[in-house]
Amino acid sequence: MKGVVLAVIFVLLSVTQADICAIKYPPDVEKCLNSFGNADSTKYVGEDIACFCISTFVFLNKKKIMPRVVTKEEIEYVNKISRPSTTGRQKRATFLPPGNVRIRKEYRLLTAGERGRYHRCMRLLKTSRDANGMSRYDRLVRIHSNGVDAHRGEHFLPWHRIYLWMLENELRDLGGECSQVTLPYWDCSAEYYANLFEPRSGQHSIIFSDEFAGIGPRGTYSDWGLVRDIAPNGRLFGRERIRDLKANGQSSTILNPFHYWSIERDHNMIHRFVGGGLNDLSTAPEDPVFFLLHCYIDFVWQEVRLTLPDPSFYPFDDSVTMDRLSNWTIAEGMSELWHQRHVQYQPSFGCESGSSCDGIEGLRCEYFEDLGRRCMSSRQQEQQQEQQQQEQWENWWTWAWRKRKRRAISRHHSHDCSTAHPRTTIDRKVHVCNKQTCPSDPLSMQNTFMLNDVTDGSRWVYLPVKVTYERPRGLKFDAYSCYKGKNAPVINTTMDIYDPDFNPDLARHLYTGEAKSYESCRISGEGSAKVFIRSDGINYMGNAVEYAIMDDRYPLSSQKAFVPIKDPTVNDTVVCLLAYDTCGRLCLPTCRLKGSHPTAYTPCSGCIKVNNAFPKMYGRSVADLVTSQWTFNDIGKTNFLDPTESDNDIFLKFVCDSSSKFPWKRQ
Repeated sequence: MKGVVLAVIFVLLSVTQADICAIKYPPDVEKCLNSFGNADSTKYVGEDIACFCISTFVFLNKKKIMPRVVTKEEIEYVNKISRPSTTGRQKRATFLPPGNVRIRKEYRLLTAGERGRYHRCMRLLKTSRDANGMSRYDRLVRIHSNGVDAHRGEHFLPWHRIYLWMLENELRDLGGECSQVTLPYWDCSAEYYANLFEPRSGQHSIIFSDEFAGIGPRGTYSDWGLVRDIAPNGRLFGRERIRDLKANGQSSTILNPFHYWSIERDHNMIHRFVGGGLNDLSTAPEDPVFFLLHCYIDFVWQEVRLTLPDPSFYPFDDSVTMDRLSNWTIAEGMSELWHQRHVQYQPSFGCESGSSCDGIEGLRCEYFEDLGRRCMSSRQQEQQQEQQQQEQWENWWTWAWRKRKRRAISRHHSHDCSTAHPRTTIDRKVHVCNKQTCPSDPLSMQNTFMLNDVTDGSRWVYLPVKVTYERPRGLKFDAYSCYKGKNAPVINTTMDIYDPDFNPDLARHLYTGEAKSYESCRISGEGSAKVFIRSDGINYMGNAVEYAIMDDRYPLSSQKAFVPIKDPTVNDTVVCLLAYDTCGRLCLPTCRLKGSHPTAYTPCSGCIKVNNAFPKMYGRSVADLVTSQWTFNDIGKTNFLDPTESDNDIFLKFVCDSSSKFPWKRQ
């Protein structure tokens, strides 16, 4: 009888699912998404809008999750370092007198001495301590990281302009060689054109090398504990975007985050291009690249403002002070006196109008159809090869000696390739590519596993998510049917062998729309595509990104991904997930209908609530999930592995069909 009872309990447990339930978007997220009106995904790139709305909500939501009272000491600190004058006498900020303008240069246009000084001063600020023992750099980061109201609106550009000024003041306050240091800016148009020239090549820019802003073992910021995932997500913009902003932008539009000419949304995509810590607005300033890109945004803003009839015109209430910057009003942040007396920008590089960037480290000119000559970043390994060649030719005798030595070695070691070399050791281990061995290949995602400002991977679990991917329209791969001709075989290049139009019934069932993609989007000729799944905490501070590898040659393909979310053991996890492909096209989230047999799914927001009920529909590790979702035969009896997969634990499924409608318009 006891065995029967246990059997019944086991059966009941096996059909009881953890209480994962679909919930609506948080009201502020829904309001943000709907702020774009009737616009559809044929006009805007979906990833741009969805990530903008969820990331800004999460950032502002930190005040509720981790409330913190700003102390009087902090207010005085901010007031002190935001003042143009260091006398400390004035109660409000005043503009500097003429003749004190600071000139900022593009990062790659700094001399080696200027760049080295900037790096040393940044590192010194990081290691210098205030009276409370906190790093002076981290103290400045803290101003931004505590849910400051300086995003998703008109405060964004002037607030961050003052924030850059504060860092510069702190650096100069170090004294010595730092007393005249200025921040450089990163003109990421070079990486944008590099991506147009060759997909993903922008991630190999010299900007991220050891000599510049590198975080590798020998990098400038090697010991800062930074994480980046360069290039998988986001986009950059080129000179054409700036030209169009000058022609069409107004103060009311460039400051409006919901408008097509929003500079803030352009900035958001650069954050996602760098990835890692920059994906989270709370942790973003910890990476010095944050200040490089914000200097560039300030540069772009100033370039556009100079073309406006009245650059100081502000269509909102400009008398209010900015959040935590009580020294400055919006009007002062917008004033032309800022450009005239505080900061100006040295022009960036270019290949237009006869100029050339070929002599600048890490850059080269290339011709683009419909664009003309553009300056693009070169790969780090290309730059190293050019430098090595130059060093060899600087000393002809050294070069000749090396050449002679190579010939001698070649004669001594020449042998038939079919004969085994007695001194050669063959390593049969399969190696995983890294940045050194396979510099052209993308790498796996590295998440920060930061939860409520504490890095701890043990506080995270993995949620299984399924992705169904429909082949986008207009693709054609180099694999065709061949037919017998009169004199020779004939290749039919009208459609590749994977095209769904070979079967009208299949083509009729597919729902493939015309969603807009990034200009730099390129499809791999081998058919491998990535769909990224992003999770953002709603009742916790933390985010993660994972991806599923799809085969976009086939009409349909399906794959699973295991996405990190907060461990719901102590309290329930409320999280929003969204998915998009490498071109920025959003996927439709669908949630499992409880009690449906066979299993059915219905469109949902992608936001869910997860508890710790048994059996759990998440895993402590990816290996746990694979073990629970696959059934294995007894290999001792069959001598071969014959695993069978189950989708019983899948609550959330994304359908990627390039729909012309945004997901929130399809629920």
